[in-house]
Amino acid sequence: MIEPVKSPPQLPGRLSSRSDRVFEIVILLLASIIALIFVLSVYQLGKESWPALQKFGLNFFTSRTWNPVNGEFGAVSMIAGTLITSLAALVISVPLAIASALFVAEYAPKWLANPVGYLIELLAAVPSVVYGLFALFVIAPLLAKWQATFFDNLHYPSASPSLLNARSCGPRTTPRFSASSCPTAAPDAGSRSPLSF
Repeated sequence: MIEPVKSPPQLPGRLSSRSDRVFEIVILLLASIIALIFVLSVYQLGKESWPALQKFGLNFFTSRTWNPVNGEFGAVSMIAGTLITSLAALVISVPLAIASALFVAEYAPKWLANPVGYLIELLAAVPSVVYGLFALFVIAPLLAKWQATFFDNLHYPSASPSLLNARSCGPRTTPRFSASSCPTAAPDAGSRSPLSF
């Protein structure tokens, strides 16, 4: 004789034991604290930025002029630079990440997949600020030297010296930059930000 299939037992709408109810309350409190921190962060950012928004308005987000002497500030160059560098980072990192995951999971032999997987996990464990500092102190000087040589060969005097060369003309001049590349004339009072496009 075939017995009918029994339906699974219905779970109670509320947690039964006292320990489960205490755990539920604790979890709700922690989740509420996270939401409260987010709301407070948004409030603090809005409070601190409101005087600037009142003074400059939307022109702060649309102007490329950055002249602290005259009190003119435009952040469009910084915003555009952030978006472009973020997009470039995604274009470079996403295909590499997907290809690495497919190689380790599907194509690599076991003797190679294990150490490569550990290496990838080790790279993911390193804080991103370490990579940023490495790029700032190692890659950026190399790119600055290449940029100056590249634009000099193309006979673009307006693009040289680069931003890092201009910074090196200050009190922290390093031997890798020649003093002849430092500008001698003061910048125009209405000049744009050095990061302007």
